[in-house]
Amino acid sequence: VYGLIKNIPHFFLLSYLTAELCIRCIYDSIYIPFKKKTSIWISPIVQSDESEFAKYYVTKLFRRNTQSIPITSCQILNTNPDNLDDHVHEADLQNKMNQSRVKKFFDSIYQSDDDFRFTTIATCTYTVAIVFLYYLACTFVFLYLSRTTGHISYLKFYIETTFDIDLGVFSLNLEIIVSVIFTVIIYGCQLFIGMQNYKRHKLQLYRGIYVDVPSIINFKPSSIASNSVHYSGFLVGYLAWGFVICFHLILLITIAIKIVWLQIRHIEIILTIVVPVLVIYFLKMLSMRSAGKFLFIQQLDDKLNLKSRKTYALFIYFSFFADCFLGIASCIIRLIKATFLNVVFMARLDWSFLGRPLEKFDLGFAA
Repeated sequence: VYGLIKNIPHFFLLSYLTAELCIRCIYDSIYIPFKKKTSIWISPIVQSDESEFAKYYVTKLFRRNTQSIPITSCQILNTNPDNLDDHVHEADLQNKMNQSRVKKFFDSIYQSDDDFRFTTIATCTYTVAIVFLYYLACTFVFLYLSRTTGHISYLKFYIETTFDIDLGVFSLNLEIIVSVIFTVIIYGCQLFIGMQNYKRHKLQLYRGIYVDVPSIINFKPSSIASNSVHYSGFLVGYLAWGFVICFHLILLITIAIKIVWLQIRHIEIILTIVVPVLVIYFLKMLSMRSAGKFLFIQQLDDKLNLKSRKTYALFIYFSFFADCFLGIASCIIRLIKATFLNVVFMARLDWSFLGRPLEKFDLGFAA
């Protein structure tokens, strides 16, 4: 059963390739020659002027969202042929407004566009990444549920002997399944968001917009050619190792929550020290945010204008000493947030771990 579930994408893709190759072989080898022989006396279809096709597609490509206007069949019949593309566009907008919630949900994940096509490399790369994500999920569930019994027994024995408690029936099956589900959701969303950003960034490059994508002048032509070779390998590799790291990180968090839930005395002593520091830190951040919103800033068309500079200077003075004492908590929280975000965004080559000045040192982003 496990092998069948794990290999479902492989069977599906092999079936698709077999059917596609058979259809293309029959179509190209039999149908096309037969069609050419039987249609020799049929007059060729006169195609429209190429300028008309160019005008239609350019108009469709650079069209912006306009207000949708309902169109009736009588209006379409009385419309000039030159304005037919405008009515088709307005009809598409009307259909988008009337589409079902399921269609809107899938459009929120990815919305197809007739004016954009993914390259063959990008299509194959994301297909392999999605299939590999499914394969990793099945593999981790099977391996950790079937081959970690000895490790779980050792962990149970260690906790019981160290803290002198009786755990009774101790199992991590639920934690393993929850960790795999959360990891698949996180990295599945990252893949689909990466596909959307790939499309958006490529359209921006076509228009010469370098807001999210660094300008080409920041890279040498030789480095662009050499770095782009690693795109497919880095995407799948970062996905695989990021999945491994994220899974174990979530698993450790769930195990820690389960151990804390056991109300062990040593854990409670540690929490009595850590929790007050975190509470004071968050209260301090909340007070500063509230003061900045209600005491310092004047609401003048969202412009930065201080009400009282003396009060602001006093808050800076007291905040200096508070930040010095609570700096260790801020450093730890900053390190945890950076580590967590880097793990979550590991599969996103369009998002650099480094800032804008240093993003050229990120090999994945450069690819």
